Amino acid sequence: MTPHAAVAVASRLTGETVFLSALVGGRVTCLALAESGHPLRLFVRVGQEMPLHAAAAARVLLAGRPSAEARALLEAHEPLVAFTDDTPSTVEQVMDRLSLISKRGYDICNSELDDNVWAVSAPVRTSTDEVVASVTLAAPMHRMETAADRESAKLALLEAAASMSADLGWEPAAVDQELAAH
Repeated sequence: MTPHAAVAVASRLTGETVFLSALVGGRVTCLALAESGHPLRLFVRVGQEMPLHAAAAARVLLAGRPSAEARALLEAHEPLVAFTDDTPSTVEQVMDRLSLISKRGYDICNSELDDNVWAVSAPVRTSTDEVVASVTLAAPMHRMETAADRESAKLALLEAAASMSADLGWEPAAVDQELAAH
């Protein structure tokens, strides 16, 4: 599948791998990607499944679901495997993380799925504010050493998510107005 133009642009701007994922049948699957041009890049492939608790791409999708649904999906995958020392490995740890993701609008994965890998993921939303996908940038930690590197990558990724969401009719101001009316 050819990646959305925003995925390709974010990859080109940052030089890193950027991919799109969705929740399909209770599993998070990579749907499309633009690979980094660096010789050392992350191994992500179309069709690859991501663990619900340890990947930023998956947690962003769970954060966009009702809490009870997210909890049920996590519990269905117990025990939660600790891939690294930093992997959240209990349902409660992940649920706490989902609350943070909902508040700030993105997730950061810092050596939680793979050692020395940094990733940032944001939701892709529809006109009704439904989270239908996540877009994720992943890079080796040595290319994301400084706060400026991570901030630049995060901003490029958030712009890609906003662009893809806008294509689906999402308007943050309209959503905020709708929520304020209720």
